[in-house]
Amino acid sequence: MATNIHPLLATVDQTPDPIDTLDLSGIEFSPNENPLDLSFKAGAEKNPDQTAEIIKTARSLNQPPAVVEKNLESAKVAASRPSSDYFKDIIEKNPRVAKFLSDPVNMAVAKDDIDNLKFFEETVKTSVRSLNPMNLPLLRPEDANRIAGDIGQGW
Repeated sequence: MATNIHPLLATVDQTPDPIDTLDLSGIEFSPNENPLDLSFKAGAEKNPDQTAEIIKTARSLNQPPAVVEKNLESAKVAASRPSSDYFKDIIEKNPRVAKFLSDPVNMAVAKDDIDNLKFFEETVKTSVRSLNPMNLPLLRPEDANRIAGDIGQGW
């Protein structure tokens, strides 16, 4: 298990229960008992969808499932946040999208659509470049940004 706590989980309860409720490896099977029956009993009280979500989130954050289970909402927020490198890449390659998303209201509305916005800006830029295959001064790369920005004003 991880020893480094994710920064967004650092302020929440990190003390797992004495027995990690999602770790079934501690179950001992006797030769007279059906191991599947024991395993089912151990997990019978768990919601399968929530357990899968906990495990997926724990893996993405490299955190113990018991910590994620106790702090599921905070962990989901931490797991859904893109890396700083992801945002730096947007600033460098998609300046109009970056400008649009720099407004917290726009980010709140469009945070689940960032990749589509990036694709849209790239499509506009590519279309402008294809209209000017010889790179004549009539259509410069800045024009693509301006056009994308003009279109983006309606977002």
